[in-house]
Amino acid sequence: MKLNPALVAALLEGPALPYPGGSDGTWQPTVHSRDQLWYYVCVSLCTAFSGIFIILRLYTKLRVVHKLDLSDYLILLSFALLAAEVGIGRPTLNHGAGVHQWHIKVKDLFELLKWMNYAEILYGPTIFVVKMSILVQYLRMLAPNRTVNPFMFWGSWIIISTSFTFYTIDTFITIFACNPREKIWNKLRQEGHCMNYNAVVLATGYFNIISDVAILLLPVRSVWQLSIPLRKKVAISFLFATGLLACIASAMRIVETLAIVHKPDTSDVSYHIAWMGLWSYAEIALGIIVACTLSLPKLVQAKGWKLPSVFSSFSNPFSSNKTNPTLPTWHSHSEKSAHGGGGKTVNTVIIGQTLSQTDLTFETGSYQLKSSSSRDGSERS
Repeated sequence: MKLNPALVAALLEGPALPYPGGSDGTWQPTVHSRDQLWYYVCVSLCTAFSGIFIILRLYTKLRVVHKLDLSDYLILLSFALLAAEVGIGRPTLNHGAGVHQWHIKVKDLFELLKWMNYAEILYGPTIFVVKMSILVQYLRMLAPNRTVNPFMFWGSWIIISTSFTFYTIDTFITIFACNPREKIWNKLRQEGHCMNYNAVVLATGYFNIISDVAILLLPVRSVWQLSIPLRKKVAISFLFATGLLACIASAMRIVETLAIVHKPDTSDVSYHIAWMGLWSYAEIALGIIVACTLSLPKLVQAKGWKLPSVFSSFSNPFSSNKTNPTLPTWHSHSEKSAHGGGGKTVNTVIIGQTLSQTDLTFETGSYQLKSSSSRDGSERS
């Protein structure tokens, strides 16, 4: 059943939501508000800070490490997707994003919902790439293979596979939430049907914060098993704990989501959806910053002579033993005697090396992992 065209035209020009407490008869529609200035503030901060950290990371990888890896390309892709999200967000300001819904016309609300649907379609792949850029670094630094650190190895891959599955399904549902698709934003269209998309949006928010917390806590066990001083364990934990900022942004995104989905017919969608988008930008940008931060100790190590020794040590927690002063060691105890005596053998694992740099030997369920440089030096002597 189709509505009368004249009625539709009248509805599109009317207010998108009744004025709280009733209209005073002086309704003046507008799509502009002072709160929209926060878009420019948020976008400027998110792109500037994440961009600065990306530049520092690229400098570190190209001038200090002399090599890029998968995580670097994922970070660059994340920034490109963030830029696309920001670009999609700009047209929403022309249709009342950040303006209380009783001040905008129905036709502007529909356009706003259409652009927000585009942003939501892109959000899933973007946040997944950000999370994966962090987890790939976890694997490289703390679990180069599943034998060295099974907990970290399988934990990282479980989060990666679960996130990939969830965000793939979430993106598919976001695209095809209604049939026909126009019904996603055109609430006056009578024919067709829609699923309960509000539940999907809420589920996405909860999954985001749960996965963020899991990523935040995942390296804690491995860090505190490292054979390094307590101060350096705290420093490494602090380095990973920067991800708490992304968790906070994700939580705030849920707050704005709840303000919409609890009363979808009477909620101030145009206002809250803007803040939901801004917290999404912050969540993505902070995730990129966290991913970049994991490489900064190497930059501080290379330029550490310019900094006080205490700060340099704190910023370079991955310094360790005499064999390899730039990488931590993870100890696994074996019951075998070191030289035929009764003492325990400590099998030392150099964390952060690739398998091509190591020699892995299985001995009665335990393992030994020694750097190639150390092995070669002992052979020459």
